[in-house]
Amino acid sequence: RSAAEPRPSAPGVPSADLERPSAGLAGTQMEERSGRMSLGETLLSRPSLTETPRSNAVYAKMAILLPWLHFAIGITNNLQITSWREWLVHGADINPPNQALLGGVVSALPWNLKIFAAFLSDVVPICGKRRLPYLIMGFALQGAAWVSVGIVGDSISFPLLALQQFCTTMGQVLVGVMCDTLIVENVKYESGAQVGRLQTNCQLMFAAGGLLGTLLSGWLPQYAHISYTFMFVITGISKLVLLFLVVFLHDPTWKREGTIGESASATWGGVWESMSLIRVLKPLIFIFAFAMMPNNSDAFNTYLIQDHPICAWDTAANQCISMVTDDSGTPQYQAHCLSFASEYNCDRQWGGLGFSDSMFSYIGLLGSVGSVLGNFIFKAWLINAGWHIMFASTVVIACAFSAMQLFLMIRNEAGETLTE
Repeated sequence: RSAAEPRPSAPGVPSADLERPSAGLAGTQMEERSGRMSLGETLLSRPSLTETPRSNAVYAKMAILLPWLHFAIGITNNLQITSWREWLVHGADINPPNQALLGGVVSALPWNLKIFAAFLSDVVPICGKRRLPYLIMGFALQGAAWVSVGIVGDSISFPLLALQQFCTTMGQVLVGVMCDTLIVENVKYESGAQVGRLQTNCQLMFAAGGLLGTLLSGWLPQYAHISYTFMFVITGISKLVLLFLVVFLHDPTWKREGTIGESASATWGGVWESMSLIRVLKPLIFIFAFAMMPNNSDAFNTYLIQDHPICAWDTAANQCISMVTDDSGTPQYQAHCLSFASEYNCDRQWGGLGFSDSMFSYIGLLGSVGSVLGNFIFKAWLINAGWHIMFASTVVIACAFSAMQLFLMIRNEAGETLTE
């Protein structure tokens, strides 16, 4: 916030007291009460701000543009998802450990820089604008990264591929942070039944766009016979096209009062003040611990699209040979297959499920449908529910459904899965 924009506070209560519980019984009671508040109560408990005709007009404009921007971002974020997974396995021949390195380390690193992206946009405006220039940078970075990998194709080295993924994800982080800040800066004009509507609408449109993008990611390669690498070029160009939508967004001109160092100090002080709150610090610690847990998404996605069987015993050569080839016809997993000296072990390398492009995209489609449905259920019935029970129930249910992957992996002597 600029110095000319004071933080809102309740009538008769200093803003510092509103944010940080004071020592003694009153502070304890307020902190305990805040821990029991539902999301709806938390949002509705915000102090109201004085509205003007201009602020209402700005909100009305952004309430239309932001959801549609999220819809377009949802499409472009998922447009290459099937081609990317197929290309890693059949084109670039990246094994699951290196896929996990790309997805779990290289692509995860920019997400840890979100706070710095937000901090930088707060204290270093460009041409008096704090959001739109960084939003443009994010789209441009994503577009250039996807177009480059689409042009280079299968000849790209793993270090360059890691750099491409870092740039792509960093652009996605910039876009996400700026979209979040644009939502937050317009949510303050909501009141009463409007509270939470803009954010929920943006999430719904984002999920709906992801649904459409996931469908296209499978249909275009399989039915339109578009190559995986050209799908990357299409994704990059679509990201660049979104730059034309940015010019219609409202980003008020920000006038600095003081030096960059003073702005940085004030902004960081506000961040630290928020992080010091018990009701903020505890969720941060939990989210950090929750995110540290390993996941099997890269291995499972490879298992879904990997051909089968991987190996077969060649009686003429009396050795185990590979049965899987990449797009150029080169055998894959040759070294893996040659490591088996017996026919019994060789013929038991079942491989994956061999899902087609469209089948794999339908898996993502169901995920997008679930996201849309979850946002709708939350908006309609759960916005006033308690956070603790809702989150715990969601995690338990999600873990139970995730365990159903085992039915696709456990095989009998004939190589049939439990579902078969």
